[in-house]
Amino acid sequence: MDQNIHGKYLQKAIAVLRIFSPYVIYYKLLDAVLDRSRFANVMTLEQIRDGIKKDTIFIFGSGFSINSITPAEFETISNIGDTLSFNYFFKGMFVPIKYHICGEVASTGHYGPIMFDRDRQQRIDAYYSELLKNRFYSDTIFLLRYKRDYTISPIAAWSFFSSKYFVDRKVCLYGIKRSVELNKNGSSISHNGGTLSDAVNIAYILGYKKIVLVGVDLYDRRYFWLNESETRDIDRKRSANFFDVHDTAKPIIKLMGTWRETLEEEGVALYVYNPKSLLREVLPLYSV
Repeated sequence: MDQNIHGKYLQKAIAVLRIFSPYVIYYKLLDAVLDRSRFANVMTLEQIRDGIKKDTIFIFGSGFSINSITPAEFETISNIGDTLSFNYFFKGMFVPIKYHICGEVASTGHYGPIMFDRDRQQRIDAYYSELLKNRFYSDTIFLLRYKRDYTISPIAAWSFFSSKYFVDRKVCLYGIKRSVELNKNGSSISHNGGTLSDAVNIAYILGYKKIVLVGVDLYDRRYFWLNESETRDIDRKRSANFFDVHDTAKPIIKLMGTWRETLEEEGVALYVYNPKSLLREVLPLYSV
């Protein structure tokens, strides 16, 4: 009983510390800088919606199947719909990207204070440096997820001053929520099982009627920018191999199956592009 009481007090203490943590203070200051900077172009949800002319969006993961998509297919994809990428898709140059989710990057699995982790700072700086050098991201709207980035990977925002932003925290009052529910009103973004859930929820909130998941293989842990039989460093640290089923496969398959039904009720279709993807269990195949 005493342990439960101590646990409750400890949780409250941690919650208070998070509210007054350096992360929150840092991002409040950063938010003010972005709001007032003549270099920053912070877009609203309405501004982004006004610029949408297509009803289809292709969401790009980083599975090895990306290498099987021909240049002609990428050109067709670009003509048919808009594009959204996340994590490390920028390591390739395949198709112009309209949106990119910036968030959980360069992490080795622990989320301690970044100001005391110089190695992690360098990895994050390298991530954004490489991202912004990719010519296919020259006109991209970067989706900065401040609420979640407080405790994961702070954005090197000074690198983005000549770019366009959409900040979830400005439009989505409650930021990122760990939820299996697809958020419909834009008050928050649902995060569950991986960044793919954020991407699908954002695509829905933006008003797209056809959402196509590309390079979301799940049957292994191969990535398109690595050799065919190469295991990524972060997976080796988890004692996993390139041929192992992706660690997010089960929750993502379950979630996407549920969301497909929810989206259908809203007149939105959710597809998978790779015919071999494990998502074929719950999603119809899209072909260009």
